[in-house]
Amino acid sequence: MEISIVFQSIINITILILIGAIFSKPFPLREESGKMFIALIVNIAMPCMILSSIFKVDWHEGILQSIAIVFWLFPD
Repeated sequence: MEISIVFQSIINITILILIGAIFSKPFPLREESGKMFIALIVNIAMPCMILSSIFKVDWHEGILQSIAIVFWLFPD
């Protein structure tokens, strides 16, 4: 079940990228506007989508142990 949530999030992100790519062709942005949109997406939209996915997962001890192992193996 958790795998389907991950795939759903990846599909949502892919759709957003495709929409952005399609609209960027007929409506080109100035450099400043493009940087602003990138900052909004990276700093606001992506973390919100990640948190939304996390809240859909049923938490149990095995997941918490896996998270701890990942943070221990990759501390940076």
